[in-house]
Amino acid sequence: MDEIHTMLKERAEQAQKILVGIGEEFQAGDSINADGRFSLERAYQSLSRLLCGRDYFVVTLQEKSELHSYDFEEERMTAPCEDEEEQWKNYQDWLSGTLNKELLILELGVGFTLPGIIRWPFEKVAFYNNKAYLVRVHEKFPQLTSELQQKGIAVRQNSVEFCANL
Repeated sequence: MDEIHTMLKERAEQAQKILVGIGEEFQAGDSINADGRFSLERAYQSLSRLLCGRDYFVVTLQEKSELHSYDFEEERMTAPCEDEEEQWKNYQDWLSGTLNKELLILELGVGFTLPGIIRWPFEKVAFYNNKAYLVRVHEKFPQLTSELQQKGIAVRQNSVEFCANL
């Protein structure tokens, strides 16, 4: 797993923009494994460090208030389930500026609860942007479509654990 973490950090350094999707694996009940080796807090802290100083945007299925305490910038995130049209518009504007840019797409724990918000749109962005690379991390559903096999990597691991060990 260390080589995937190293690759992710290198891609983050090279990327002009980073798009992050945070899904249902980041729910508080899923934050600690049986051995207690990782936590939601450590995962958010690691993700915050990865994004620090970068041009990023976070789309989350969680409450935005969770991210505020980890230095994620308010104007760089949206939680569509909280019904905030202005932030969704900001996201769409930011996203339109990713075409023909080195874009790292990091999809963390997004399954099929609400695939139309993150999973399927992120696949579409990766497909149409020739300079995009998708890293999909999910314990049960990490698969990539055949069209994205050369433009991404599927990591079968709990996304909270994956981020906590970055």
